[in-house]
Amino acid sequence: ALSLSAPKPWHFGQYLDVFAKYFGFQISPQIKNFIEKSVPDNASDYFNCCHILSHHVDERGAISLEKAKSLIKVKKLDFFDQADLFNQSNLKRFYLNLLLIEDDFGLYLDFFRSFQGHVNKVIDPSYLAAKKSPSKYDRGIQLAARKWDFNELIDFQQKMINFEIMAKSKDFWLRDCLRREYLGL
Repeated sequence: ALSLSAPKPWHFGQYLDVFAKYFGFQISPQIKNFIEKSVPDNASDYFNCCHILSHHVDERGAISLEKAKSLIKVKKLDFFDQADLFNQSNLKRFYLNLLLIEDDFGLYLDFFRSFQGHVNKVIDPSYLAAKKSPSKYDRGIQLAARKWDFNELIDFQQKMINFEIMAKSKDFWLRDCLRREYLGL
């Protein structure tokens, strides 16, 4: 029997280099970075991105970042980036990142469910007292606990619960609710 292990997350960028070479074009570091931040880390999604981009390269075998952004649909939310935005009270960018996702209810569901846990940690950061050396994520929670008011956190937690319910029921009004939160800031 043959056993293959999945590549480490920091090796996935090499897929993009190989696939771009296979399709005969040069992938710039900016486009590579955009794809890594926008698409789930798996070979098939990376292959599909390179396949799509290969149809839009110029005569030199290159493609602009703007063109790539117009062709590649964002399908990935970085939980820790979103947590940092929340911790810093940058809700405008927080909601904008959520709006970049186009009706991927599974992604929304996972995110809102997980983010409720983050808000719970901010509400009660007492678990950090037992940690000898807090991580960057933990330090962000400490910062947020000082920055946010308890009632604001409860209200935000309720929004995450409501958004989770909407994502679970595949309610197409979810994006409108996110847009209303974004525009209300």
